[in-house]
Amino acid sequence: MLSSFTIFDLFLAIYVFKKALFLLHALVLRFGQGRADAEIPLPDTSDLPVFSDNVIPSMLVHFGILELQAANLPNLRTAFGRLTVSENLRTIATENAEINKLDTDVNEGPMLSMEEAYVLRSAGIDACDMIVRKAKGLVEMDPRIQAVTPPELDGWLWSVAKEGRLRTDLARFREVPCVMY
Repeated sequence: MLSSFTIFDLFLAIYVFKKALFLLHALVLRFGQGRADAEIPLPDTSDLPVFSDNVIPSMLVHFGILELQAANLPNLRTAFGRLTVSENLRTIATENAEINKLDTDVNEGPMLSMEEAYVLRSAGIDACDMIVRKAKGLVEMDPRIQAVTPPELDGWLWSVAKEGRLRTDLARFREVPCVMY
C-alpha cells in the first residue's frame, strides 16, 4: 500500500536561515576567515546560499527570473501583478534615478501566507544558486563575474533594490505575523 505524501515530500528541504547565515557571513567579512592567528575560527562562507528574505525573491520576480504564473499556489500566480520583464526594465530606465531620501510612500507589495512566503524565499535561494553556477561556466565572461559567490550576488541584489526608484517602487511581499524581515 502506498503512503500519502505532499508535494514537499518530492523535493529536498530548503532551510531558510537568513539571519543566522547573514550573521556568520558578517563575522567573516569583519574578522576574516582562515587566519591561523584568529581568536575565533571562522568557516569559509563563500558557498553559503543567499540570505533570502522578502527583498531577494521580490527582485528576482521584478527582473523576471522567477516567473510566478505557473506556481502551484494560486495566490502567488498574481501576487505581483502581470507586468512583464521588458516593461519593468523600461520603467526603470525611463525613471529618474534620484529619489527623495525622506520619501516614505513605499509599495508594500502583496500579503503572502507562511507557505507562499517559504516557497518564494526557497525559489529565490535556488534561482541565485543557478545564477552563480551559470556564471562560473561562462568562459568568455569577465573572471570577476565567474568568481561571484551567492553571498556576493545577495549583496548586489540588495544594493540594487535600495537604489533609485526601486527603493520605494519595488513591491516586496509581506507575511504576517513575521519577524524575519
